[in-house]
Amino acid sequence: MLSLIGSILLIGLVVLIALALLGSGHVILGLLVLGGLGAGLYYAHKDVKKNPPGPTPEQDLLARLYSEVDALLAQCFDEKTYEFNWDHYFRERDAYLYCGKPVIVKYLKDSLKHLGYRQILYLNSILTRYNDVNSPQLRNELKANENNIILNLSSLCGGAENTDCPAAVETYRQALYDVIYQRRSISMQELKQLGQAAQNAAM
Repeated sequence: MLSLIGSILLIGLVVLIALALLGSGHVILGLLVLGGLGAGLYYAHKDVKKNPPGPTPEQDLLARLYSEVDALLAQCFDEKTYEFNWDHYFRERDAYLYCGKPVIVKYLKDSLKHLGYRQILYLNSILTRYNDVNSPQLRNELKANENNIILNLSSLCGGAENTDCPAAVETYRQALYDVIYQRRSISMQELKQLGQAAQNAAM
């Protein structure tokens, strides 16, 4: 807008100089024209600044889709138990995975990964309360979170794709199963290190 105003005023100035060469009467007329032109442009620019153009239909659509994705994941993720409702997610996800907007697909997958990161933080917080990896209480607490968190941890951290899950997360998940079912011997220090590695990888 400013460049347009500058161009028009420059043209006006050239016209004014040309009129000056024709005589003083023409100069006065040119000044009046140039003054009127400048005032009109000033108020037009002022009006544009006061009333900027609104969002485009595309921007409105993206804003709505972002909001709907946030609402969907809020419905799926339990803030108290950290459980993720996969059944509800799979019923609703196609509207966003196949919306034709790559930025929305990426936003959906990145948001899922962030929820997986939060699940890892929750599991790591459980480990901080124990010193003995063979504690029956620890096994029971992990077992209580097996189906709602540990089972699908790789899927969530992979943005609903197991193949996209960081290797450190899957290693940690298997180690948790080792503790729950006593499949192999592992120290608490090693388990916590694996949890930290998974946390770093999922960030």
